[in-house]
This record gives sequence, C-alpha cells and structure tokens, in this order.
Amino acid sequence: MPNRLIAHVLIAPLLLVSLLIGASRAEAVVDPNGGFGGGPLAGTLNVQVIDGLTGAPIEGAFCQVGEAPGSPFAGNLGFTDAGGNVTFTDTALTGPQTVTAGKSGYNYFTVFDIDANTMILPIILYDDEPQKSVYDGVVNGINFVNNDGNFDLAIVLPTIGIGDITSLANFGAFSPIVLDTFPLIGETGVPGILYMPLQVEFLFVAVDRTPYFINLQTNTTQDLFALNGRIPTSVLLDGLGGEELDFLALAQDFNLREFGIVEGVNVTGDASGVDIELTADDVRDTYIDVQNTLPGFDVFAIEVGDLDGLTGLGRLVMAGFAAFEGGTNELVEVTTIEPLGPFAGMDYFAGAVQNDTIEGRANSFASDRTSRAPGDTATVTDFFLPPQPDLLGPTFSWNSVENPGITGAADLYQSTITLVTTVPDTTPGADPQVDTLDLATTLWEFVMTGSDTDFTIPALGPNILPGLVDPGATPEKDRLTFNIFGLGLGMNPSFDFNEFDLVDRAIDATQIAWNSATFLDFPEELWTSVPGGRDRDAIRVLSGARPNPFRGETVLLLNLGANEGRFDLEVFNIAGRRVRTLLSGASGSGEMTVTWDGMDAGGRRVPAGSYFLRLSDGERVYSTKVVKTR
Repeated sequence: MPNRLIAHVLIAPLLLVSLLIGASRAEAVVDPNGGFGGGPLAGTLNVQVIDGLTGAPIEGAFCQVGEAPGSPFAGNLGFTDAGGNVTFTDTALTGPQTVTAGKSGYNYFTVFDIDANTMILPIILYDDEPQKSVYDGVVNGINFVNNDGNFDLAIVLPTIGIGDITSLANFGAFSPIVLDTFPLIGETGVPGILYMPLQVEFLFVAVDRTPYFINLQTNTTQDLFALNGRIPTSVLLDGLGGEELDFLALAQDFNLREFGIVEGVNVTGDASGVDIELTADDVRDTYIDVQNTLPGFDVFAIEVGDLDGLTGLGRLVMAGFAAFEGGTNELVEVTTIEPLGPFAGMDYFAGAVQNDTIEGRANSFASDRTSRAPGDTATVTDFFLPPQPDLLGPTFSWNSVENPGITGAADLYQSTITLVTTVPDTTPGADPQVDTLDLATTLWEFVMTGSDTDFTIPALGPNILPGLVDPGATPEKDRLTFNIFGLGLGMNPSFDFNEFDLVDRAIDATQIAWNSATFLDFPEELWTSVPGGRDRDAIRVLSGARPNPFRGETVLLLNLGANEGRFDLEVFNIAGRRVRTLLSGASGSGEMTVTWDGMDAGGRRVPAGSYFLRLSDGERVYSTKVVKTR
C-alpha cells in the first residue's frame, strides 16, 4: 500500500544518518559489547560469548574455530562456561582465524580472518526485542496560514545515539501507524511522528493530524526533537495518493522553518501530554559541496547537529537537509539551526547519502566529520561504490567498494543473512486482504576484513542446529536476504583488528556503502550442519512438512538412509526452546512419515507461530521450519 509510506521520504535523511553517529568511545581493548584484541595469535585463543543487547555472558553457547569440524585442529568446537568463556589451545592457532559462535534460539556470529587472541562475540535472541512505550503530545508554536497552498507540519524524532549505527534505521521502529483523513484522498495510514495542527486548505477543507505518537524504549531516558517545515499541498497530496512516493521531490520541497526539543524524558510506560515547544526560529543557510555522485541515484545532503559538541559522539539531531539528482557535483544550500537557546554549544558536521532509484537497495554514504559552525561550507566527496551481492554455490560474494581515484578500499565488511516473512498488514489504515508487511529476523551476522570479497558459511560440528532456514521448506512468502556493508573508518587512520571494539564501527565510520539481494536457489549444503549433499545413506528430511502452514496437524516425510540407525526428532519454537520430542532413540531405515498434531509435551495446543522440526542421528542434523496458524 504505497500511501502508507507518507513520512518515509521526509524523515529518510534523518534516519540514514544513524548509520554514522554515536555516543562515547569505549576505553578497553575489547569492548563489553564485543571486539578483538591481544594479538597476534600464538597458540591460545580466548573467546567470550555475550548477549548483544545486555552484554551478559551466555552459558552453553557453542564456539567453533575454523570453517569445518576438525579443521584447523581436532577439538576446534567448544561450549562456554557460566562466564560465557571458552579457551582453545593448539599449535595450529597462529595467524588469522575464522571463529563462529551461537546458541539455539540466538542468531549466529562469525568473524573471518582475524588475528587476535581475545574475542568477545555478541549474539541476540530471535524474539528478544526491547519493550516499547507509546508517548504522545503536541508541538506548539507552528505558525501556519490558512489557504496559502501549503501544509505546515512537524516531524518528531528521538535524538540518535551509537546504538543505531550498524543497521539501517527504519522509522517504523519508533513510529506507530495511525489512521487519518486527508482531502481528495480519504482515510490513509500515516506515521504517528508526523504532526499537523488544524489548518484549512481548499477554502473550507480542514486537516488535523494531532497529537503525535512515538514509540520509545521503556526504562530509558530520551530527548525528543521536533523540526517544523512547510510543503506545498499539491506535493504532499501527490505523495499520499500516488502509486509511488517521489522521495526526491518531497525532500526538495520541504522547507525547514523552526526547531524544538524536550530533554530528559524518563520513559517508564505509556504517557500523554509530552509537549514540544518550537523555540528555535533563528535559522541560517549553510552549504555542503557534494561531489562524485552516481548517475541514477537520488542524493540527500545532511547537516547534523551534536547537542554535546562532540562532533558525532554525542546526542545528534537533524539540523537540515537538501536533495538533488545524482551524476553531478552540487553545492547545496541547507537551512540549519543557530546554536542558541537549547541548542547552544551544538557543533555540526555534514554527510550525504546516495540511494539508487531503481530498487532502492544500493546505497552509499560519505561524511565530513570536521567540526564546523553554521555558515561554513563542508565538502563530501569520498563515496564508496555500492557492493553488488552475488551467490555462487555456497559462496557469498560482492565487488570491492573501492572507488578508483576517489577512495581506497574498505577497512572492513559486515554482512547479515535475514529470514524475511511476508504477512498480512493488520495495522490501522491497511487492507489485510491486499496489503502486506515484511518481518525480518537476522539469522547470521558476519564480520571480515576490508580485503575480503567473499565468504563461505562455516560447516558446523555435529549436533549444532543449522544457522539458516531452508525457504523452500517454508511458506512460499519466506525468503533469505543477503545484506553486505562496506565501512571506511576515517576517524581511526591507524585502525587494526587486533585492537578493535565492534562499537567503533559506528564511532569511526566516515563512509558506508551497502546493498542487499534475495536469492531463491540456495545450495542444499547451507541447511545442514555438516557437509553431506544428497547422499541416500545420510539421514535427512526428504520433502519437508505437508501441509505447511498447517492448522491441525502436519506430516513430515523422512529418509533415514539405507543403513539401520537410531535417531531423534524434536520440535523447537523460534526462541530455540524444545516444545516436544516426537521420536527419541528410534531406529529404522528407508522412508517413513511422522505426524505432529500441533501439541506440546504437556498435551497443550501450541500458539500460532514458527517452529523448527529437528532431525538428528548424533552425527548429522537437519532442520526444517513449519508455520502453525490459528
């Protein structure tokens, strides 16, 4: 439903800057949130596995050194103790190594070619999302004129910190969708962070989109920032009612006017009446010289203000933006806030993001992190080329993001493989019979050096659940997406993986290029824990479960191989908790069917959702996903 994306374009530049910005630098060699240090590696490797959200150690997580069981040494698979630690000692542990960590119910994390003797690797529960509280209020001080051919509106956002760095921000994370009525269009869903006071256009048509609504993480202290602007009624209504939003046109025609902030909001639960006063109407023009842009890309130049005067390491607000078509060099004029009143002491830096206009997947971001005052000119020139992801057999690959004559190579790459499920959109303003939402779960994260341009997913040891799900064995609207990011750490010219905190990916980044691709034909060996292919003597699920999705029961067809053997068949929920054991220590060979009636071990019907059927014989493991409906 295209018109559900109304404010996406207006706030996209504000969100994309979250790829760059942050809080304070960690002092330790290895940060509590993950990192590497203590190299070069010389016979002993210490690994700690932690919860990527809380930093707490994880007991019972597996850790494998190398890309297959028994290589580069016997005993290369271990499990963490109560402190989340496991130590490996072997003469083969010299030079760069590949290390993978994970646990049932968590995403997996792999680092490639890192020469360090201490590693802290973060993993996150699939369903462990921070609790959110809904806040609402009004934005006071919007000066509008009725029947002037413009809509005056405000966008409400939290200040941004380091936690938003390493993944693409999505305004849906903090903006509930609300249903409102607009002239000539009727009812439509719009982001709650969009605030429009009662105003009249078309002589007698009243428009009112109040109050604002925003999702904030519970048990945190937040600052809320509002920027007020004016946009022609025709441009906004075209965006609301068209088949596709013209992001460039909306950004070009949005005229920033006033700003306001409320600081120190203690978020303990849902709250109303959190009002924001527009107190900063002292604005001036500044300039960003954007060069080396790519044809076929839309370019958004961004002025960022740091409330703490730390040039990107403090609390950041969007202080202005401008847009133009790529393929040219542009000196763009940006309206920004003067450092007065609540914004006194703020310093500024600039960046620009390029977004491809065909699929919207390829992007490149560059910045000038030099502190400067309003009115000064920033220069943004060093854009990486977006990586082009590909899959050849079990190998994921991409081109180097180096832009010859303009940039050097990336300092590091990071990648994720996500399971994306398309579900009916049941939010206000949507038609669940027609409209859909994509829900993404990160299954595996990878970090590698800037000289790498491909990787093969490690084959994991016996009895380790596969880290990926076969989309061919799931509902047809499930698919796997490969995301690749190239980062340039311009704020750390002496960058070394041997003394590197993962949080520094954000603190030191001055260039980021990223892209994604969805592949339908993943090779079969990616679903198994150890190499095997289509050997008829290997235990494996033959054809998944049917029906799938299912309401009452589903039937699994097994191929147990030609040789008699014992095996287990278990059901796990999406968090990795065992729901039921269907077969334990059973024996057999050839083909057989097993029925799951949708009940747990206590005879209770399980809730609707995703479940994994896990088949193992002590040496090989196969897992397939089924979806239980109501």
